[in-house]
Amino acid sequence: MLNKTTIVLCMLCVLLLGTANAAFAQETTTITGILTDDFQIVTEDGSIYMVEASKMSYEMFEYTGNRVRATGMLEITENGPLFSVFDFEIIQ
Repeated sequence: MLNKTTIVLCMLCVLLLGTANAAFAQETTTITGILTDDFQIVTEDGSIYMVEASKMSYEMFEYTGNRVRATGMLEITENGPLFSVFDFEIIQ
């Protein structure tokens, strides 16, 4: 028979694993805006998203000054929103 300590530890482990999965589960986000020289995307409403350096983002910023629709993951950091680009398209 299981003692109370074992049961409590098992419940705690299940709770922690569930919380960890929720913390790492992120949704894909699409942002539309203008690419700036500062490695940012500025949307029509004035929101500014810093873009994380990656092979895909370097390819995207070859089109600085253009309007882009970028798909990726958004992380809120203490320095503001940080966007990791997975894919993009230049739009008119």
